[in-house]
Amino acid sequence: MAIVAATDTGLTSLTPEIERKLRTLYLMQNAAVMLGLLSRCSDETGGYVKLLPQFQYVPVLVGTENNIVPLYELVEVMDDVLDYDEVLREFPHLSYAQVGGAISFLRKIAQSNPTNIDIDEIEDAAMTSDPAFLDELRTALADEEISRVLNRD
Repeated sequence: MAIVAATDTGLTSLTPEIERKLRTLYLMQNAAVMLGLLSRCSDETGGYVKLLPQFQYVPVLVGTENNIVPLYELVEVMDDVLDYDEVLREFPHLSYAQVGGAISFLRKIAQSNPTNIDIDEIEDAAMTSDPAFLDELRTALADEEISRVLNRD
């Protein structure tokens, strides 16, 4: 009844407003379920992974001096140091693509957050608007062009 009471009674039909409110409730419920799942996983594994509101509940580790390391960044480093050949010796029936896909899956899980923000999108936007990065990119591209011209025989 609270949904109906909160709707604008001046509308000719309550249906669109009620459907909008139901969608909002559905999204809120999904966010709560996701946060509950991540919180239980954290609790069951020692509580090292934190879900902090100031980081949109993206799973993070809190290091010394309160340095924050998003869990997905840890997964990226693990991917870099992971010996794929060793993994494939343990699981010879898998392919490199499957192992890489599994690491990507773990990274996506580590990015999970109830507000469904896309961390990659945010980081890409920040990087492409960073003047230092753009200058470095311009320099690298210019050097490549000079190198190609000078080494052309």
